[in-house]
Amino acid sequence: MSLSVGLLWAMGLVSCAFSEDPDALKKTAVSSPQQQEDVADQLRKMRADEAAAGKLTDHNVAIEFIDGAPGFYLMRVNWDVEVESVQISIGEKSRVIWSRDSKSYETTVRHSSIHDVELTAYGVLGPLSSYEKTVEAPRDYIVNAVEELKELSVIRAHRVFFTKEGLLSLNGNDLQIIAEKIYAEDKRQEGRRSIDNAHAHIMSAEVESEAEGEKGLFGSVVNIKAKEAYGTLFVGMVGMNGQNGLSGLEVEKQNGISRAIDPAKRGQDGSAAVIGWENQAPIPCFTGGIDVGLGAVCGGEPPKICKRRATNGTDGLPGAKGTNGLSGGRGGNPGTLIVDVKKSHEFSLVILQRLGKPGKGGAGADGFPGGEPGKAGTTADSRICPAARNGQPGARGPKGDDGADGAAAKSLNLDGVNVHIERTLSI
Repeated sequence: MSLSVGLLWAMGLVSCAFSEDPDALKKTAVSSPQQQEDVADQLRKMRADEAAAGKLTDHNVAIEFIDGAPGFYLMRVNWDVEVESVQISIGEKSRVIWSRDSKSYETTVRHSSIHDVELTAYGVLGPLSSYEKTVEAPRDYIVNAVEELKELSVIRAHRVFFTKEGLLSLNGNDLQIIAEKIYAEDKRQEGRRSIDNAHAHIMSAEVESEAEGEKGLFGSVVNIKAKEAYGTLFVGMVGMNGQNGLSGLEVEKQNGISRAIDPAKRGQDGSAAVIGWENQAPIPCFTGGIDVGLGAVCGGEPPKICKRRATNGTDGLPGAKGTNGLSGGRGGNPGTLIVDVKKSHEFSLVILQRLGKPGKGGAGADGFPGGEPGKAGTTADSRICPAARNGQPGARGPKGDDGADGAAAKSLNLDGVNVHIERTLSI
């Protein structure tokens, strides 16, 4: 059954009638019930005299709006005067009504439309009186497609309609609906327990969306107030996921921390070997000119010796510990749902809540590299002074700590719901 037909059976009368002056009795000083009754009789007589004289006033002219199809109302103009005819003009439309046949006129108007109503009463000899009033038809709010709300939104209307195709997507913002009547078409699908944009009338956030700040973790506040409601309203209250913590490497990049080898952690170079002579006296010459024992020509330099060996380069210093990962954000709450409907025996809620997932902690970064090794001390002749060795590179620092996962979200807060909750599901 369509929205325009299936839901209209419950629609009633909306009165914007301009009736008797409610302060009429207050304006007359009376002190007893009898005096009040006397004043009321006088008022009734005065109005009867006005009607008999063909005088159009707020006392005998009423304009009311009757619910029609979504977006439309039947505007009815009533008058109670004893005249030959009444000419009624509504905007550019004009019609003469013979009062002996009818004392009202009806026309279909769009919601929220403004109309200048003019009435002229005619007797046998011509015009008797005239009446003018500007009225506005009640407002309808029809949700028949996906509407993305970018900020806190307040919907005030006489009637609010949710079709099967309609969706208010809040994107984490708050929503307040204030209406005389709410109509919701059932979006139920056989055997389906999950919910997404195609299966809700109101969604506080996209499933698997991520909170951009701390405010988004509290969830939307959806506040619905109506005098009457009909049908089944599907509301998805979705907690946003907490943000994952930055990894250690991401923290380093964000803070401009370099991973280059720290020059201060470089090992020290070894000292060079010292080669000298055993003594400085020339070798004496013996008979034959050669001292075979010493292996040197007589009168030449003495043999060289290693006076101080070259030292090894020292090892580089260990690298620093890697940067710690940051903790993940807590899971977002589904928010708060408040529903207050005075007449709700033909109305029910299907509430679906989803707790936001906690953010994962960021991985700690690998340790920073150790210092470069010190170079070995040099030697001019390794046959005399053995060569030294280079130091070892410094050990890489320990890995940074992983960040902790975020805390769990809290459940949906149902505050003031006084209607039948057909189902509450976790999604």
